[in-house]
Amino acid sequence: MKNILLFFLCFQVMNGVFGDSVSVKEGDCVSLHTGLAEIEKEDVIQWRFETIVIAQIIRTINSISIKEDVLNGKFKDRLKLDNQTGDLTIKNIRSEHSGNYDVNDFNTLNKSFNVTAVVEEKQSLIVMEGDSVNLQPDVPEILKYDVIQWRFGQPVVAKINRVNRSVSTPDVRFRYRLEANYLTGSLKISNIATNCSGLYEVDIRSSNKHTIHKSFYVTVTGEKKTESVLAGKSVTLKTNSTKILKDELIVWMFGGTIIAELSKVDQRFFLHDDDEAFNGRLKLDNQTAALTITKTSTTDSGLYQLMISSKGYTVHERFVVSVTNSVLASCAAPGWSSRTVTWIVFGLLLLPAVVVIGLVKYYRNKIADLKKSCNKDDQLVTNTENNL
Repeated sequence: MKNILLFFLCFQVMNGVFGDSVSVKEGDCVSLHTGLAEIEKEDVIQWRFETIVIAQIIRTINSISIKEDVLNGKFKDRLKLDNQTGDLTIKNIRSEHSGNYDVNDFNTLNKSFNVTAVVEEKQSLIVMEGDSVNLQPDVPEILKYDVIQWRFGQPVVAKINRVNRSVSTPDVRFRYRLEANYLTGSLKISNIATNCSGLYEVDIRSSNKHTIHKSFYVTVTGEKKTESVLAGKSVTLKTNSTKILKDELIVWMFGGTIIAELSKVDQRFFLHDDDEAFNGRLKLDNQTAALTITKTSTTDSGLYQLMISSKGYTVHERFVVSVTNSVLASCAAPGWSSRTVTWIVFGLLLLPAVVVIGLVKYYRNKIADLKKSCNKDDQLVTNTENNL
């Protein structure tokens, strides 16, 4: 019995000293939980950052205060305190907010959290309509979190509950286009539409310890990416990215085969164009991931797929390339047949001839009318002279 009691006391001491480690990305939010269902009437909840009081609740006088002026205003407009549970939320966290957070009620509550804000590059995601995007929480040891909840606007669109081992996607707006991964916590949106543009938020909760809040802004564009080019010329497939981030993996595919790869993390840059299909005619921009096909031929026509993958997301883009031997065909709009182009060109060539013929006929009629008028005048003069 003494050994059990000693173990319990040691566990509590170690939990207070070492605390719960939380790693979040800069710009995200994190909620630190007291573990209380509700603050008692006589409780005093006090939060400290590196021994400095930053927030407290005094229930006896119903007082809740956030010390935004301490530490040279480091936490100004960033802290939120739950009046019922005493949970502390740090919004838009930065590296300067990394450190040790302690909470106690001067009685039984004594918890510690070691928070680390990791600096990483971020960008909004731009996806083509009809493509898919995979939003990934990218949280270390994701399996230790009990509940992962995704929101689009206010409604919950997907929920993973590892306590009762369930996965649900209740929002009917997406019509079976959502897939929540039980193991990774990621959210995949397939056949995405323009009305799916907006802010996606995820809450990743670890029982009564802490909750990590992350957000992704997705823009869906309806612009169709098609490229028409004359055989022998070059064509460049431009991505929606203006700059490749450090942790992004770039993969280009044609006909189900990988033709180009780029990874700055692994310092990998490959062009798989040494076969008969492309024979050294591919160029890959290592800044924007744009793919250029030189000296094109009709065999280069088809669907090109691009995958941009990061720790936090995966984006797919598609390009339809049409290579033609005819100058006229290369000027045609997508979907136009050669017969359509021929008739249009024939009409354009015929139009000037029709105009010239019309003008000639018009002026001939004018001249004929003028001659008739002159003849009438001459006849009138002759008749007048005869009468005289």
